[in-house]
Amino acid sequence: MAKKEFLPRHLWGLCRVSKIVATVAFISFVAAACAPTISSPPMSVPSGSSAEQRPTRSAWEEDWGNTLKKAQKEGSVVVYGAGGASILKSAATDLIKEKFGFNLETVTGQVGALNVKIRRERQAGLFLADLYMSGLKDIRELKQDNALQPMKPEFVHPEVMDPKGWFGGQLPPMDKEGITVTWAQFVESFIAINTDLVNPQDIRTLRDLMGPKWKGKMIINDPSIGSGAGFTGFSTLIFHKIVDLDFFRELMTKQDLVVTRDLNLQVQGLAKGKYLIALGPAATRMEALIQTGAPVAYLISDNGVYLTAGGSSIAMFDKAPHPNAARILLNWSLTREGQLLLQNASGLQSLREDIPTDTLNPFRVRLRDRKYIRNPTDGEEFLVNDYPRYTQWAREIFAR
Repeated sequence: MAKKEFLPRHLWGLCRVSKIVATVAFISFVAAACAPTISSPPMSVPSGSSAEQRPTRSAWEEDWGNTLKKAQKEGSVVVYGAGGASILKSAATDLIKEKFGFNLETVTGQVGALNVKIRRERQAGLFLADLYMSGLKDIRELKQDNALQPMKPEFVHPEVMDPKGWFGGQLPPMDKEGITVTWAQFVESFIAINTDLVNPQDIRTLRDLMGPKWKGKMIINDPSIGSGAGFTGFSTLIFHKIVDLDFFRELMTKQDLVVTRDLNLQVQGLAKGKYLIALGPAATRMEALIQTGAPVAYLISDNGVYLTAGGSSIAMFDKAPHPNAARILLNWSLTREGQLLLQNASGLQSLREDIPTDTLNPFRVRLRDRKYIRNPTDGEEFLVNDYPRYTQWAREIFAR
């Protein structure tokens, strides 16, 4: 009979352990194979939004990827406008190409002339522009021409759709038709001074502008054109009854107020001391000068400070030649990354509350515990009901 071979006694325990491990592994395998499949839960929908408004993460990513591929085939996105378009052009032209693979093209200029250009192009069957970035009043003119389309269906990025990231816990403000969206709201002052030549304590209220030392030394951004910071300041102060029309008439007749439509001439004249006070200067041009260290600053008077959106409204044209690239740019510009870039480039505080403001002029930053009057031209009700009267008053007082 063959001789049996036995394991040495010191290996018996190891053998038993190996058998136990194998048995446990087998049982675990069977249990896993028989267990029901559990799918991962969809991304949560924030309060105030519906499932249709906020697609699941996988759904929006797929949509975004498909849209981006189509955008790259389109090759470019074309943005018309004034302030907002100029900011985008200077800050993001190279970034858009690098990040998304299509070109950013901009057409900028005075809004009145741009709107005429757009009307002529469309009447000739030329649909060249995708997005419009300017003030609400300027965009409203094109809305009346039925040249714009609702934008709400174009919003797909979760950062845009989440109200928690926005001022007041609400999505960025839109008009009632959902055609325009506004991305900024910042502190504005009607008065700017040359800090080398003017003591801020000499101008505590707007009535102090009637002092003899300021005669012939003040320049205003022409309110008679019905847009811009000059008209905004004029309208806000009249609307909220801070001053009356006679105040502006006195500035013209008694103080020899200089009126200009040249925005650079106004702020450069202030910086060089030709003028001591600028009324309604363009915000972006003032911020650019302040960044260079020029001796200019906004005056925080008791009754000349208000909140405004400036030229921070965006709209999308119907029959846009590059609809996918426009959709990508629109969504990205409202994300944290896009808003931080626009905010830093313009010096104007974004309506996003989840981005830092440390690079801004502290004057521009909204204070939570302060109550501000608001620029009425940011509201469509004013534009419909009051704007014609205010523009007529401005022409009567300031037009030459």
